[in-house]
Amino acid sequence: MGATITSITGLQNLINLTDFYADWNSLSSVDLSGLTNLQVVDISDSEGLDGEGDPTLTSVNLTGCTNIAIIRLDGNNFSSDGGNSIIGLSDSTLCATLDLDNCNIAGTLDLSTLATLEFLDIGGNSITNLIIPDTSAPIATLYAGSNALSQVSVNNIAINLDESGVTSGELVLSGGTNAVPSGSGRNALINLSGKGWVISANNAPGLTQRNNWYDATDTGSVCNHTAGFNTFYASGSLGIGTVAYTENWGGTPTADGWYQPTDDIDFTLYFVSGGVITNTASCS
Repeated sequence: MGATITSITGLQNLINLTDFYADWNSLSSVDLSGLTNLQVVDISDSEGLDGEGDPTLTSVNLTGCTNIAIIRLDGNNFSSDGGNSIIGLSDSTLCATLDLDNCNIAGTLDLSTLATLEFLDIGGNSITNLIIPDTSAPIATLYAGSNALSQVSVNNIAINLDESGVTSGELVLSGGTNAVPSGSGRNALINLSGKGWVISANNAPGLTQRNNWYDATDTGSVCNHTAGFNTFYASGSLGIGTVAYTENWGGTPTADGWYQPTDDIDFTLYFVSGGVITNTASCS
């Protein structure tokens, strides 16, 4: 197995440097400040060549690097100061791709200055609050799964992406302890789904089909379903329907029949893009 680089200095002398690749090494800090021609930075996976050690990289300085388009720093250890461990990140206002997954980042990550961001991966951290650029940013891919995002943060992410006007994107908010979206955030996710986005988010308990047997001539008013409350009868183009309700959301009926939230709490529901609620009484 070859040796890995543990230290690198004097990079400021490379004033015409455009691409810097130092992944799969054992660096602890890298200073790229002042390199205004730099366009690509990849210092990911600082666990050495075998990939089995603990990440060693704890600090990167990008101050004054105003032309970077791609930043890949995934698989490092920025636990000591979170996003602040990447000094000068806010100067990279032309960045289109930012990969910070599995970097031990906790707390708030403020990316509000990266107005040209298109791809963002922060999965596998402990981030509680992600601040993305305003609605002018062309973000089409955002992986934020397996974090600890608050409900306010989840809602704000969804709303910003919805208002950006970008279509056919991908958004991952599931996993970890990320909060379940509510209110305007949930509605924004529904809107994004209608714009062709592929979405994954943490859901409260979904829907369980209690029994899909019914008397078609009686529009479902007679069935062998045990009496219960908060049941509804659904029919129509259910395969493309989206169910949304006040406290829970998720789960799409795939066949006509009586459905009920798995936890029997109060809810309001409706279908988007097909599907009809024909009865909301108990089936007994």
